Amino acid sequence: MTDIGFLIRFGKALTNAFQMLHDRHYDIPNQFEASGLPVLEPMQHISKLWMEALKSKQSLAECAHIAVQHKFQHSKIAYIWVLDRNYDLIKCKDRMISTDQIKALNQRILKFPAGHDHIVLSPHKLSPQAKKEVLNTISLFIFDELMICLSKHELVVPHIPVTVEKAKQFLGQALDPLDLPKLLRSDAVCRWYNFEVGQIVYIKNPIMPSWRIVHNG
Repeated sequence: MTDIGFLIRFGKALTNAFQMLHDRHYDIPNQFEASGLPVLEPMQHISKLWMEALKSKQSLAECAHIAVQHKFQHSKIAYIWVLDRNYDLIKCKDRMISTDQIKALNQRILKFPAGHDHIVLSPHKLSPQAKKEVLNTISLFIFDELMICLSKHELVVPHIPVTVEKAKQFLGQALDPLDLPKLLRSDAVCRWYNFEVGQIVYIKNPIMPSWRIVHNG
């Protein structure tokens, strides 16, 4: 992967991470329109970060750290963290994210009050040992998982969270939500919207709409 290729991946991941936060009802930075469509292209984001990094003498990843507030739950904040690239200068290739990188990030996150969202963007996969160190409060996304904006993709149908009462209006008052088919939390769309376990989701497929309940997995 060339340096330009890495920067493009970085910019796309950051751009789509902001769109993901917009879809979760967070207030996004001023460079984004109210519609949630980013004004800046990925490389424009990188250009701004590059200037900030030169000024502050920090890495691009450190300059990408930001906090955004929820539109409706004003006490709720989402923090974006980006891990530095682990590049082997001798072999001229990227390496997996190390345990030390995750431990250092954990120490920073643990200083924040509980109850907030911590979204971590990683340029590459984590080493097996590093995976074991990731805090339960972290939502980890590899850059490659954010190359596509799921909420805008033509093949992704709307996933709408609904209450039990709303579901019963359509499926009958005798509905037991636990009888619904499962939507695993590991599902890409479920992770995008951060649906909680037990949430009922209406999948608005124009051909065959369906209902699911979010389940651990």
